[in-house]
Amino acid sequence: INCSDRYSLYINDYNYGSVGKNACDIEVNLRHGKNVIKIYQNGKTIEHTVICTKEFTGDYVTFISPDENMFYNGGTVLDITAGAYYGAELYAVIGDKKIKMKSIQDSYGDYTVFSCSYKLPKGREVSHSIGNVIIEATVNGNTRTYTGGSITINGKGQETTQNSQQVVLPQ
Repeated sequence: INCSDRYSLYINDYNYGSVGKNACDIEVNLRHGKNVIKIYQNGKTIEHTVICTKEFTGDYVTFISPDENMFYNGGTVLDITAGAYYGAELYAVIGDKKIKMKSIQDSYGDYTVFSCSYKLPKGREVSHSIGNVIIEATVNGNTRTYTGGSITINGKGQETTQNSQQVVLPQ
């Protein structure tokens, strides 16, 4: 397609807007294996198939939050985030619960930010750990696990005040 500055350019249904006249330079992330790239502008479509044979060898996950040992009141909604490779599929695992994470931001280079929420179980008489936040990241069928901070549910009478990690002792 000979690019025109009068029409929007679409690549795989993503609108790049007006990109200027004649040639344009746009990066497209390729995944391992077969990639179909559809370029559309002003009623004209070109389709390319690109086979990517190089396996991704970088870090699947670059950060996890929470990443420290944390204490929460029972019933708190815990927000879990992770920076991960753009083409990855992510799950957060806490104890026996597995939650699919969704991309919440445009990619920054080869990476993006994923997030999910999990409602913690109710507190017991005494504080108890429910384990670490584990992130399972899968890229091109290969899965790696990453460990975040441990989560402890405060015991009754040890609940923290809202937005605070300090323990409020009973009087």
